[in-house]
Amino acid sequence: MLKEPFKPIAKCLAKSLPTGLATSLKLIPNNVTHFAIEKTLNTLFQVERLHNELDFMHNKSLRIEVSDLNFAFTLTLKHGQLVVIDTNEADTTFRADFEQFLLLAGQYADPDTLFFNRQFAISGDTELGLEVKAIIENFEHSRLPKPLNQLIATHCQLIYK
Repeated sequence: MLKEPFKPIAKCLAKSLPTGLATSLKLIPNNVTHFAIEKTLNTLFQVERLHNELDFMHNKSLRIEVSDLNFAFTLTLKHGQLVVIDTNEADTTFRADFEQFLLLAGQYADPDTLFFNRQFAISGDTELGLEVKAIIENFEHSRLPKPLNQLIATHCQLIYK
C-alpha cells in the first residue's frame, strides 16, 4: 500500500479517474474500443469459453452501461467468442457507475449487495442476468494480469477504505 504522504494525492487521482476515462473514451474510435473489449474479455474468460460455460450467451445479448462515463456496449457469443455488436438493445442490461464495476472486478463487492443498495441495476431477461451474475461471482480475480489486479485493489482501497 502507499505510504502516508502519498495517500491524499493518490486518492485525488483515483477519484478523478472516471472523468479522465470518459474523456478518453470520447476520443477513441468505437471500433478500437470494441476490439479492445473483445480481446480482453475473450482472454479473461478463455477457460469459461473452452468449457462451454458461456454457451447460454449464444443468440442472447448483454448490454453493459457505465452510467457516469456515458459509455455502453452490447455483447453476444458468436462461434465461441464474445463479440461486441452494434445495437443499443439487449436481452439483459447491467447498469452501474465505473466505481461499482471496478468493485465487482476486484471482488470488493458482490452484485447482490450493489443491487440492493441501488448501485447496480439489472434489467431485462432475469434468467440471462442471473447466469451472467454467476459467472462474475465465480470468476477468480487472481486470473487478472497482476499489474491490473494490483491497480484495481489499490484503487478500491483508496476510494472505499
